[in-house]
Amino acid sequence: MSRIPSDEIFKHVNDKYTGVIVTAKRAREILINGDKDLKEKPLIMAYDELMAGKLKFKRIKSKSKKS
Repeated sequence: MSRIPSDEIFKHVNDKYTGVIVTAKRAREILINGDKDLKEKPLIMAYDELMAGKLKFKRIKSKSKKS
């Protein structure tokens, strides 16, 4: 099982929030789609994929509301 070192994640994402969101969404995909054998927890599998550079994501700018 992987340990989650906080400083290593910055090699793959700009901030921890992005890492959490990307990893959580991938974990949900693994769980729902049954993409892989569930020998580990989906969150650990998703985190390992992120750290291995296998997850690709694109940040989109949100539209700000003008009053």
